[in-house]
Amino acid sequence: MKRYISSIVIIAIMFCTIGAFYIYTAAANSLPEVKIVKVSGNDDELKNVVISGNYHIGNANENFEATKKGTTYFSERSIFERLDLEKGKLLELRKNYRNFMRGKHDLDSIYEDNELLIYTELNPRYNKYSMDFSILNKKNKKKNSFKVEIPNYQEFTEVYFHDVQRVGNELKVITENNRRSDQDKNKIELHVYTIDYEQKKIIKDDIIASKFTDNRHGDQYDSIYSNDPTIANKYYFMQDNKVKFQELPDGGMDEQIVNSEIVAYNYEKNSLEKIKVPKQYYGTQRPQMVNDIDGTVYLFLENEKDVILSKVNIDKHSIEKIRKISLPEMGGNQHQVIKINNGKIYILTSKADANDKNTFFVMDIRSGQNLYQGKITQSKQKKNSNIELFDFEIN
Repeated sequence: MKRYISSIVIIAIMFCTIGAFYIYTAAANSLPEVKIVKVSGNDDELKNVVISGNYHIGNANENFEATKKGTTYFSERSIFERLDLEKGKLLELRKNYRNFMRGKHDLDSIYEDNELLIYTELNPRYNKYSMDFSILNKKNKKKNSFKVEIPNYQEFTEVYFHDVQRVGNELKVITENNRRSDQDKNKIELHVYTIDYEQKKIIKDDIIASKFTDNRHGDQYDSIYSNDPTIANKYYFMQDNKVKFQELPDGGMDEQIVNSEIVAYNYEKNSLEKIKVPKQYYGTQRPQMVNDIDGTVYLFLENEKDVILSKVNIDKHSIEKIRKISLPEMGGNQHQVIKINNGKIYILTSKADANDKNTFFVMDIRSGQNLYQGKITQSKQKKNSNIELFDFEIN
């Protein structure tokens, strides 16, 4: 009897599986192919570009990713692919160093060079702040793990990790520490902890910047992260924004930046450089900045007509305008996603109901040469349907 029951169960599972397969196939076939159609330039510029968006028709919608090879909808992924959301550099590191990378998910906490792979984790257990280090020697495969307590941790209410770099046989870790205060003002300090990773101890604690904040002024340090935070950098860049708050009639708070500086900390020299940001780059919004993989910091202003691109010159303590990039006319209410990678600027311009008017653009920053221009379209334009583009990645 048990044998017959087992056979019935197996047959039932087969029918359910086959039925689900045909239902899935029919659903997948009804979804349009989202294409990136070249208008000019070289298709190779899209080699590592993944555009993410959403297709909706009526009350139904589904997320997708589009590349030059085709479209993948979320429903087309296996269960395991849906659970594994890691991409790009983090996925690459996990494939190459599977055992070492187990349980390590924060790309900003990783440093890598030709010799070492380092993971730093700030541990706030019971307000007893410490730093956990895992170091892999890529040549001999030896691992070194240790923990160090943050000096005078009881004096801080919060500690935030910003960056880790290697300088010779030392590690330098930058943290933002909120110091305890009995007054209305809070003190924020930027610390550089120098760690001898062979002796497994902190040998130096430098405060490179500090400021007070209160209910009316919310001064902040904002890191200007690199496109690849794992690579070796000569400088650590941050925005030092002085923010003024004003209470609105509805009880909300309005934020306005009244002063902004770019601060560059030199890891090797243990020195600071400050560059004042012109007021045209801020106001009600924070300055938009990005740190390219070669260490160049770019700023950009954008509106519906163009993007003005500038770069930071540390030696001259200035911000230099590079060029003005015209954007396609879309009738207003469009938005841009702008990214800079390896000396190129990538611009995705889209609008919720634009459909075939959404564009993707690549330019060489130094020469100003247009490397690629294309439009994002759907193969099956149905009534009451449209595609909405959110973001893109350069893997």
